[in-house]
Amino acid sequence: MSNNKTNFYVDWCAGPSVQIELLSPIDKEEGGYMMNYTSSFRGTIRPPFAELKVGPNALNPIKERMNDIVGKKIGLTRGNGTTPPAPAPDSEIFDDMKLLGEQLYTFLIQQYLRADMDLRQPELYLEIGMDDDLMNFPWEMIYDGDNFLCLKQYIGRFVRSKEPQPDLMNPSTTLGSSLENLSILLISVPKTDENKETKDFEPLPQAEEEKKAILQTLGGIENVTPKIIEPKDATFDGVYKALRRETYDILHFCGHAYYDDKHPANSGIVLRDKIMRTGQIASTIRARNDRMTPVLCFVNACETTKEVDIDAEKVKGGNQLNIYGLGRAFLDTGAYLLGSRWPVNDTTAKKFAGEFYKFLLKDEQSIGQAVCSARNACKKNASDIFGWATYIYYGDPRIYFRKAS
Repeated sequence: MSNNKTNFYVDWCAGPSVQIELLSPIDKEEGGYMMNYTSSFRGTIRPPFAELKVGPNALNPIKERMNDIVGKKIGLTRGNGTTPPAPAPDSEIFDDMKLLGEQLYTFLIQQYLRADMDLRQPELYLEIGMDDDLMNFPWEMIYDGDNFLCLKQYIGRFVRSKEPQPDLMNPSTTLGSSLENLSILLISVPKTDENKETKDFEPLPQAEEEKKAILQTLGGIENVTPKIIEPKDATFDGVYKALRRETYDILHFCGHAYYDDKHPANSGIVLRDKIMRTGQIASTIRARNDRMTPVLCFVNACETTKEVDIDAEKVKGGNQLNIYGLGRAFLDTGAYLLGSRWPVNDTTAKKFAGEFYKFLLKDEQSIGQAVCSARNACKKNASDIFGWATYIYYGDPRIYFRKAS
């Protein structure tokens, strides 16, 4: 019998929750999206999916216009210090995004009277489910007339996969798990080697500042054990050994990511000497004998190279930062994923990470609530230019790390 003391539990926050599910039209040319809404008061008999009166021709232009705003008006990049390119006035960005978010609300949510009534109330656990074709829509930016949903609700996404997925999460890392110490693997890659595969990625000096901000937050929390992979050790072999031989509850990566939308398996995180591809990440975590996986993976990364700028046209394509394509490697292991939809500047990336861990581990907020709280904290920061809007969470928003009394 183990004499280890329990200091944390992986638990579930109480509170009202609602669920929205969206599916692509069966008829891609003429059909409407399929939607189902489950209110916080669950009925025993629930309605089937209903076909909406709007299809891709109505919603795709909204997505493209939002991406266009990000590319042309916000112009956020990591890797160029703390001063991003000159943006449009914040009020102009806000007005444009509110209008587009309101259109999403009108075309989708207001089709359901119950959903319209529920979502106007703050602090709901909101799960948004969708199929693979709808992952690149900015659902968090739906605007209900008072605020963006991501600033008032605790949102988590889930994927309605077309193929059955194996249950890869070890029972010891699920709801009710007890932890003696909460272990966090922190990988920081501020600079890459000058070799063929990594030489074109700009230095990220603020990645080290982000790491310091996280460690400062964690330093005041008992029984939280960070393992740091220093920049000199953040090689393919170094990260492989860390993932293969030790168990972590949270994995945090700050650095560059490489996205290949035509061949998602080629996407990966950029380490000091080479790129660790998605399949390699998933295989390494799965290969552990105990099959234990992290509860949460936070990939605070973006794609910025010396020769390929993040510009409006690339963002407008809709897949510039396909965090789902990259993060599928982590999700396939059973972990939850927090990442970014659009490029984010260094200051916001650092601020968001520090605030997120403070709310999650010090204040014992759920993951969904901690994401919402960190967004609002960043929004108050004068240097943030809509960077708070970039983060997406795939997972159950109600999960939290409860301290043992």
